Amino acid sequence: MSAQSHHGSATRRTGIAANLLLLALSLAAAYLLPTYPLFVFSLAVVNIIAVLGVNLVMGYAGLISLGHAGFAAIGAYTTALLVGSCDLSFWPALALGGFLAATFGYLLGVPALRLGPLYVSMVTFGFGLVVVIILQNWYALANGPNGMTVPPPELFGYELFPRQFHVPIVLIAAGLFLLARNIVDSRHGRAFIAIRENELAARGMGINIAHYKTVAFAVGAFYAGISGGLLAGLSQFVNPDAFVFPVSILYVTMGILGGIGSLAGAALGGLMLTVLPELLRGAAEYKDFLTGLLLLVLLIFLPKGVVGAVQLSLPGLTRQSILFARRWMRGSIPGSSPGTRMTLESAGQVGGADLAANSLYERPGATRANSDPLLKVEGVGISFGGLRALHDISLQLGANEILGVIGPNGAGKTTLFNVISGMAMPDQGRIMFAGENITRMPAHARTRLGMARTFQNLALFSDMSVIDNVRVGAHVRLNSGLLSAGLRMRSERVEELRSLGDAAGLLNFVGLLPYAEQPAHGLAFGHQRLLEVARALASRPRLLLLDEPAAGLNSAELESLVHLIRRIRETYALSVLLIGHTMRLVMGLSDRIIVLDHGVQLAEGSPREIQSDARVIAAYLGAEDAA
Repeated sequence: MSAQSHHGSATRRTGIAANLLLLALSLAAAYLLPTYPLFVFSLAVVNIIAVLGVNLVMGYAGLISLGHAGFAAIGAYTTALLVGSCDLSFWPALALGGFLAATFGYLLGVPALRLGPLYVSMVTFGFGLVVVIILQNWYALANGPNGMTVPPPELFGYELFPRQFHVPIVLIAAGLFLLARNIVDSRHGRAFIAIRENELAARGMGINIAHYKTVAFAVGAFYAGISGGLLAGLSQFVNPDAFVFPVSILYVTMGILGGIGSLAGAALGGLMLTVLPELLRGAAEYKDFLTGLLLLVLLIFLPKGVVGAVQLSLPGLTRQSILFARRWMRGSIPGSSPGTRMTLESAGQVGGADLAANSLYERPGATRANSDPLLKVEGVGISFGGLRALHDISLQLGANEILGVIGPNGAGKTTLFNVISGMAMPDQGRIMFAGENITRMPAHARTRLGMARTFQNLALFSDMSVIDNVRVGAHVRLNSGLLSAGLRMRSERVEELRSLGDAAGLLNFVGLLPYAEQPAHGLAFGHQRLLEVARALASRPRLLLLDEPAAGLNSAELESLVHLIRRIRETYALSVLLIGHTMRLVMGLSDRIIVLDHGVQLAEGSPREIQSDARVIAAYLGAEDAA
């Protein structure tokens, strides 16, 4: 094993030891701290659970939620009512409160997420206010503003008062932290981050945007609901004042202060802003001022939070990727071989050896007769307001064929790609792909059928590592559910390991394997173009749409791109629809070419025929120059 591997193993062992020590000290606090400091510490752990939910929604999925106190109220009152009025044990009541909050989170997300980011924040803000108003006025059920007493939780017949209840709180928080970390390190976490980074590219990679946004809301609400239920058990009393709007703002502030987009930041921020007001209690008249001043200073000088300021700028692979690579090296995953070196190069050799034969990435409908056109566009048109962007466009693309699309600026080439890939819906005509009518099919569903694309303007997930960008491209070929990812089941581990090997293989194929651990924004422009191609190939498409792949490339990079596209067709036997302004690229690669001009299909034929077509020459040079 290499020195780097030894260092990585030592680092991992150190991290595990530090986490276990932190957990042991948190549990020992029940026996070491006086009563009130212990209560504050328990309250901090309860708040950390809520902030973990906020961080999943805002830090990872990039959604703005100002109503998490409302979800916490649902969890708290559900737990209190089930325990106090229905004589249900505290623990199933706690779980039911969390799931009810998650249900409200999902239902709230469905309509809210269709309205845009600003409206989402307003909807969640209004939801939190409505919940508190209902609780304040529902005397028959919740005793209105007077609140409700909650019987002490019981475990094995023993009542748990705050000191005894601290241990279950810490254990539940540790379990939820582990659950959140596993989700973040899975295909679902990568989907959340992709949506946050670039929604357009996420749609192109086959990610169902609406589904994952509502799932993020539901998971965040679940954490808030559990936090509210634990608060009810800790204080043995609930009233609406504990869940007013400033509490939601406090949760958000905790996440930002610790480091939004970091689970460790959620823990640190929750601890700091729970303990800090208590430390300033001696200066009661200045407490709010000093707390606000300190927050202001920290947020100005540490815009990425405390954790963001101390993290090493070595994005590298995700923790899960490193662990899986080590397991691959040991041969403990089916399909791996003992003695394989724990390097990305070896992963690339394994992943690139025979990607087409990998059942995980088997193309849908690959046995369909090759004589039928893979893609048929029939009389397609689309308008944007009064502008007719495409008018009666028809084309066919066969299996293992390269079709070029050229035309002057504004001819409608990218609009045609958007219509074919599902980014825009035509108002006339029909699109058939692999024998299916996909005219009204959303983009993520078309990706599942075997269609992938790049973008004219680079649309990478900039803060992700290079290899994780490619793994997002494989999203539609991975099947693990949220629960299996959160519990890190064996099937999910095997699937993730295979996706890692195949992503490394694709990076090796395009020549980017040495850069796998770098963030995507750190690549040179030409390499970013190659990364987009590798990411598109990760979905194992039957049709690859390349939108101006040569834009911004120098002569040497253009030559490499021409060779790469030829290798792609030879290696993966797929069809390519290619937009290009560089005639050397389009004429050198295309079997056929269609020409667009102002949304109208001007000509179609072989490269030789197109080069000598008077209408094409006039469209590019103008009628007088052509004459």
